[in-house]
Amino acid sequence: MDLKDRASALTESAKHRLAEKHAESLERENDRLKVENSALRGQSDLERDRMERILDSLDEATASPKKHRLRRLMMLSVAAGSAYVMGAKAGRERYDQLRTWWAERRTNGVDRMNEWGEDVTTRAGGAVQGASQRASGKMAETGDAIARKVDQVSTKAAGSVEQTGKKASRAVEDAGTPRTI
Repeated sequence: MDLKDRASALTESAKHRLAEKHAESLERENDRLKVENSALRGQSDLERDRMERILDSLDEATASPKKHRLRRLMMLSVAAGSAYVMGAKAGRERYDQLRTWWAERRTNGVDRMNEWGEDVTTRAGGAVQGASQRASGKMAETGDAIARKVDQVSTKAAGSVEQTGKKASRAVEDAGTPRTI
């Protein structure tokens, strides 16, 4: 085996060892990134669950009152009003007074319900918008963190490959140059 073949074999062996070391380090880095990715995924899942709980609570807050309670109250009011009108001895004048009073109450109740509905709608919209802004901000931060990590790993890998190439080149040059003792 001449010197050139021996240098070539040493170079190939060095390249192979460097490639194996580089592959091992990349595999370790990949495992680390997988762990970090799963941790970030877990945080994302927690945020998603939290957002769902917020939306569920908003749905419950905007739910209409129980119909059976409202129906019972209305039936009681109608029964009491009709019993009073039937039992009153005041005649037509008192009946007209009661009708106008009832019409005013009904109009006021509808107005109050409309105001309440607008207020609840405004508050729910603000809460949903705030929650969505917080969630989008968190997702943007997570994406930025992942991008930074990927950039760091690729820069590190490029540097390692470049150093390996330089070392192999030096080994080839050293093997090809006869040494004087």
